[in-house]
Amino acid sequence: MVYRLAVCDDLPGTLSFLSCAIEKSFARHKQLAIIDTYQSSTELWRAVLHGKQYDAYFLDIDIPELGGIELGEKLQKHHDTPRALIYISNREDRVFETFRTSPLRFVRKRNFADEVDDAVRAVLDFLSRSVREGVVSVDTDAGLISLRLQNILYVESFNKVQQIVTTAGSHRTASTMEALEQQLSEKGFIRTHRGYLVNCRHIYRIEQDCVLLDQGEQVPMSRLRRQEVKSAFQRWIQ
Repeated sequence: MVYRLAVCDDLPGTLSFLSCAIEKSFARHKQLAIIDTYQSSTELWRAVLHGKQYDAYFLDIDIPELGGIELGEKLQKHHDTPRALIYISNREDRVFETFRTSPLRFVRKRNFADEVDDAVRAVLDFLSRSVREGVVSVDTDAGLISLRLQNILYVESFNKVQQIVTTAGSHRTASTMEALEQQLSEKGFIRTHRGYLVNCRHIYRIEQDCVLLDQGEQVPMSRLRRQEVKSAFQRWIQ
């Protein structure tokens, strides 16, 4: 399998060493890595905003302009599905700061040659799990995209256009609500209202006329559907 990676470090010599070591490690795992290197964190961030897609990011922490941890936080919020994130730094005093971005590993630069294989193994395990976990493909205005089920909050219908609302934003799709319901009903989604399809994974409480989600949103619920919604939710959590 071919994996696309981004490696970011502001020192040219270090960047070359890191990318070469990572590529060789992927080869030792019998996998092909296509690596884009960046000396600038803002350049990497702009590339992602303009549509660059990467399976994993290897980031230095002490990068001018936009620090590696701040960049990692932006990347995880930007993507609909979490990305494999590895920090490479000698700043062990900042390791706890990285936790808010859910990195797979914190690798010390001075020990990188010894620890790179473990980091790459963690990336491959993460990506393998991501493939096995629930993912749905949806035809949107931006083209066919894959969304992890756990990141979809609900689907809202308005003027014959459906908005798929996720933890990272929303996507317009021309698929009908009926087609989406058929696709998602067996994957833990409940029709709470003529215009709403809700992900059971994010239901916090079912009230009289709405469903309260764990992100704080209130999604309308038809009174006629209330018992049906409650029963479906109970079946889901059992």
